[in-house]
Amino acid sequence: MNERVLIIVGIIAQYFMNEHDFSNEREIVEELLGAGFLEQKKLSLEAQGFLIDLRMKGVLPSEVEEEIIFKACQDDEGQSSLEEIKSITILTLFASIQHDHSREIDCIFEDKLDKLYH
Repeated sequence: MNERVLIIVGIIAQYFMNEHDFSNEREIVEELLGAGFLEQKKLSLEAQGFLIDLRMKGVLPSEVEEEIIFKACQDDEGQSSLEEIKSITILTLFASIQHDHSREIDCIFEDKLDKLYH
């Protein structure tokens, strides 16, 4: 998260130093999307909230979350829904051989995220 903030600040600072005209905000938006903020556009708010919830509960390591986001952004069909992100999450957790995530997968399938703590 801090890295993304620094990227944004760096891009804006470059615009100020180069005395760019801010009348065309589309240009700066394109540059920010190119810097890795495409997931804000490609994931629905519910899907973003779902991933944040799993990360905050300690269920989803940041590397796995990044892999899920990367896979979701590869889809050219538009915005990824909550159900699509759940499917990608389950497949990614299955592919992860470092940990046994069967309990987490069951909770995601059954929409019982509160059981992940217990």
